[in-house]
Amino acid sequence: MKVIALLFILAVSTVLATRAAQKVERGSQLITLFEERPGTYLTMFYDHNSDKGRISKARNDARDQILARHPYITYNEVDVDDSEFQDVVKLIDLDKVECEHRPSFLVLTQGLGYIAHGEDAITDIVKSLSSKDWYLAHRHQRTAAEVEAEKAAANGT
Repeated sequence: MKVIALLFILAVSTVLATRAAQKVERGSQLITLFEERPGTYLTMFYDHNSDKGRISKARNDARDQILARHPYITYNEVDVDDSEFQDVVKLIDLDKVECEHRPSFLVLTQGLGYIAHGEDAITDIVKSLSSKDWYLAHRHQRTAAEVEAEKAAANGT
């Protein structure tokens, strides 16, 4: 029983450490993270001048309804008016006017995803992540390097 508890604590600390290590401060870092690190990403885009209650509610709903159920998801927040993140805002063609009213969320896995906006954004994301189709479309796919490593291991080289 103690071994199971220890393994659980190690697993949770690894997830938390991984999340903490992926804190980004510029849009270029976020783009690199999306392009080079496999995984699922949830990014909340908000306008710092908009209703703070709506921003807090969206943040709390994302934490409670999405991240609590899917601890492997990497979560980030972006202020759409921050000059350091304009490259990301332009890259995904985000409507900054929508973010003045309510935060938008980018859900991304292996370079594929969508933007959810509005009152039902969190509910929509929860439904998408829980569907079998999302899992099948976004499960880990082996990279060319992994395939080559497996071939080399099988051949004993």
